[in-house]
Amino acid sequence: MRISSNQIFDAGVQSIQDHASEAVRFQTQISSGKKYTQASENPQAVSLGLKLSFDKAQYDMFKTNQELMTNRLDNITSQLSSIYGAMASLKQVVVQAQGASGQSDLAALAQKAKSLSDSVLQFTAASDSSGQPILKPLKDPATTQAFDTALGQVQIEPGITISEGISLSESIGVYVSIADPIKYPGVYSPDASKPVAGYVNVLKAVKDISDALTSGNQPTSAQVAALDAAITQVKASQVKAGLNSKQVSSAQDSVGGKLTDLENARATLLDTDIAEASAGLARSQTLLQAAQSIFAKMQSSSLFEKL
Repeated sequence: MRISSNQIFDAGVQSIQDHASEAVRFQTQISSGKKYTQASENPQAVSLGLKLSFDKAQYDMFKTNQELMTNRLDNITSQLSSIYGAMASLKQVVVQAQGASGQSDLAALAQKAKSLSDSVLQFTAASDSSGQPILKPLKDPATTQAFDTALGQVQIEPGITISEGISLSESIGVYVSIADPIKYPGVYSPDASKPVAGYVNVLKAVKDISDALTSGNQPTSAQVAALDAAITQVKASQVKAGLNSKQVSSAQDSVGGKLTDLENARATLLDTDIAEASAGLARSQTLLQAAQSIFAKMQSSSLFEKL
């Protein structure tokens, strides 16, 4: 069967175009870092890659939540430690007062007790660097004050949530007072006159000890027992914060590993293998040059002209 010159010409042009197109494809892969520029090139891989990207975005959210909770729990732990330390020192003052030899000694201890009581109140109302209260204030459900009545939940990994912090109610046993929630949003103060049922009123416990000593009297057994219960309650909140921190740390390890796996799987599907693409580009360019050279020789040959 005789091959026409047009057939040879068309075949040569097609070969050059194919190799040029392949070279461009590899160049695009290398420059963009993406294996596919259009979904039609490999619909199944692109679809699975998108799903992996979506899953990774979810795990990135978990990671952000974990970082938020780590910072928050670090602040809470530090603040509860300060409160616990002040209350433990106050208990020492009570013990010293029981052995005080005179009113002058009692007066000195009363001054120290007042300072420690004030410190507990200050630590309780402290805010973080963003101005948010470290111990989350909750409103009395019987009022209309503008704070939540319960702690929110933060998701730190699939199906796992923890409390967004430690509330003022569970650690200190009080709700808050707000002068004017509309005019002064976020301005609040722990209120010893607003106790939480089922919890020890820490502010009242430390104030009763201070007031008793200031008046020149020994704290009553009931007041000492209330202080002991308050110390135990704060310690329980410290333990809770520690357990939450441990849970967040465990979730960080789990989510970190999952993020690595998802990124590796997504990259394998959608990202350019530079070594493979570079080899493909070199091969395509070599074949293109060979095709161009052969086509040029065919065009200039007398045989080609005669066909």
